[in-house]
Amino acid sequence: MKKNRLRQLLAQKHYRDKVAIRSLSNGLRDSFDRAYDIAKSSITAGIKESGDRYAMLNEKLKEIEIPEDGPPSEEAQDMFDELGQAMYTIDLDTDALLSLEEMRVIFTYKTLEKAVREMIGVAFPRVNKKDLFRWEAVKSTLSFYDINIAYIDGYQEVNQLRVVNNNIKHTIELNEETKKIPYWKDELEFTPENLSMFYEVVKDQVAVFADSLGQAIISNVYEPDAAKVEKFADEMADKLGNKELSLLIKALNEKLVQRGG
Repeated sequence: MKKNRLRQLLAQKHYRDKVAIRSLSNGLRDSFDRAYDIAKSSITAGIKESGDRYAMLNEKLKEIEIPEDGPPSEEAQDMFDELGQAMYTIDLDTDALLSLEEMRVIFTYKTLEKAVREMIGVAFPRVNKKDLFRWEAVKSTLSFYDINIAYIDGYQEVNQLRVVNNNIKHTIELNEETKKIPYWKDELEFTPENLSMFYEVVKDQVAVFADSLGQAIISNVYEPDAAKVEKFADEMADKLGNKELSLLIKALNEKLVQRGG
């Protein structure tokens, strides 16, 4: 594309809007993965190191004679202390690993929420983005503009992510809404392992959803098909008199000439 043509396109708001929406819908991939991988590797290595030390101390302890009556020897007591410290470190690191998995879910959903609000804000500037902090408000707003979010590719996985996101903000125990998700039917609480596996199941579909929603908004607002254009023309024809309709047609033709169409 020649530079002059590109400048002409960027000067047009509808083109800038489409670029912005595509950028928002494509910005969800792997944004947290690098930091996650580094942290998980470090925590997992710490758990293994503490586990190895616990096993080694436990074997050594078997070689020490511990009297049935009376206090253990100083050497045995030191090993008990070290065993306790190793177990405590494993517990702390396991909690840290769970927190990391929770952060990945929360971050991904928060990033998606923000992208969706921004896309709606670009396409429908009259909508107050502050009103879109509830999922039902997002659904109803898009529905008002003839976009049924439930039919967007990846919606099921995104909705599951939303449910789990809300659950882990309050407790590690699965609530009733989370238990309705087939993946969680045999689980009682979140663990690093099951949260990680769940995330791997849904993560690709989150990106698919964002892409599909962005395209749906673009198609609905900026690239309507013939049926939608005809519907709009019918609505204007019903609302406007001949004089006003002629003014509208004249104004649209002038806009078309300005664009070089």
